[in-house]
Amino acid sequence: MRLIAVSPFPRSLDKLKRAALMFDQICLNQSSTSAILGSREQAELHWLKAKGVVFEQELKDVIGFSRHKNRTKVYLLPRPEGFKGAGKMTKAMLENADPALLIRSPGLSAEMIRELLSRLLALEISNFEKVEAVPLLASERAMFANVSSVKDAGKREEVIDVVLNSFPEPDDSTSWEQILDFRSDPESRAKFLGLRSWIIDMSHGAFSQHETRDKLEWALHQYSDHLNLHRIKANTGILRTLIVGAAEAIESVLKFKLKNAAELMFSARSRRLSLLEAESNASGRELAYIYSARRRFGK
Repeated sequence: MRLIAVSPFPRSLDKLKRAALMFDQICLNQSSTSAILGSREQAELHWLKAKGVVFEQELKDVIGFSRHKNRTKVYLLPRPEGFKGAGKMTKAMLENADPALLIRSPGLSAEMIRELLSRLLALEISNFEKVEAVPLLASERAMFANVSSVKDAGKREEVIDVVLNSFPEPDDSTSWEQILDFRSDPESRAKFLGLRSWIIDMSHGAFSQHETRDKLEWALHQYSDHLNLHRIKANTGILRTLIVGAAEAIESVLKFKLKNAAELMFSARSRRLSLLEAESNASGRELAYIYSARRRFGK
């Protein structure tokens, strides 16, 4: 199942680089566009679309609001023929519809509406495209109480928030080509599957976002310590091979002991295999993708 982030148009495409490390694709919500991209970023956007990193989509349905005290019900209805833009929905249309969302807020700011549109588009993509779409929200998700029947969707999005924020945020000195190279690396793809498994497991738990964040950082710390320990051991062994083994190799060649020389030449390779084995057995290895991203892009 593809994992898609749904985002309003950002002021700068660099703001999407972190999400590109985590999600298979990023959907830019045409319904909430307010950013004006320059000619360079327009060309960059065209390139990203051609590479399949981002795509643009607009809500297929009509949105209606019904306010009562400190709650706002949002209705999502199929767009009637001839219905254009943000035209008003009739009372009959609202009465015959179930609310798509319930917002615990007395009013809606412009920023909230932008995020609301992303939330609704994510629901629409998940329902019709058979993928898991997650809106990128700046505000607390509790403000947008999802009343859809998608099991564990809200909890999973909370875990995804924690995981996404654990990634480094590449700046403009990091090219998109570097991001794509990291994403497409077979080793990275394998590690990404482990991360998806960790997200699913944590989604079924009863941890708060703060607890999930603490567990993630502790698991990463354990993983890092485990790898560092084995690298120290491996480096010590390789150093010994270089210092002692080089002399032995020369002596073996001089004495025509080619078998012994070949064994010494392959010792570094065996060290590499032992590191890979240590990595596969390390505690917290499900988060290896985040660890690799931090080492590559810094955090």
